[in-house]
Formats: sequence, structure tokens, C-alpha cells
Amino acid sequence: MNRNTFDVYLVYAKCDGVSADWLLTGEGSMMRDSMPIPPEPAEHHTEKCDAACVEQMREEIAQLNRDKMQLLEEVVHLQKQLIDKLR
Repeated sequence: MNRNTFDVYLVYAKCDGVSADWLLTGEGSMMRDSMPIPPEPAEHHTEKCDAACVEQMREEIAQLNRDKMQLLEEVVHLQKQLIDKLR
């Protein structure tokens, strides 16, 4: 890999839910219109966890996803700054 370049495919592979158009052009919505919905936990995984526990885990997962997207936005912003400085 040369300077002033980055592996678009690698970045996109790490960006669940991010629009490829936005990632490549900076235009349009950052997020894809349809985000995959996590499957319901299998019965054998919830034997020791009641409904309140499951709901708490779902809320934690949702917060982690929001945090991930915020960090992704920051990474993209920093990449743009780096590219601008290297020009």
C-alpha cells in the first residue's frame, strides 16, 4: 500500500451498516437503509436469563452499536484530515 491510499475493501468490511456510497464519496446517508436485526436468542441460551436480563443485554448491544458508529464517524473524519494534510 502506498502513501495517500487506504484499503477501501478492508475499511468497508469493518463497517457494518455503513453505506458504501457514503464511505466512498461522502455523499448520501451514512447508514444503510436497512440494518440487520439481531436474531432472537435461542432457547438454550436464555435458560439462566429471564426476560429482564435479555432486555438489558439488548439495550447494551444497541448502545455498543451506537458507540461503534460514533467511532466510525470519527475514524472517517480523521482519515479525511490525514489525506488533506498529506496532499
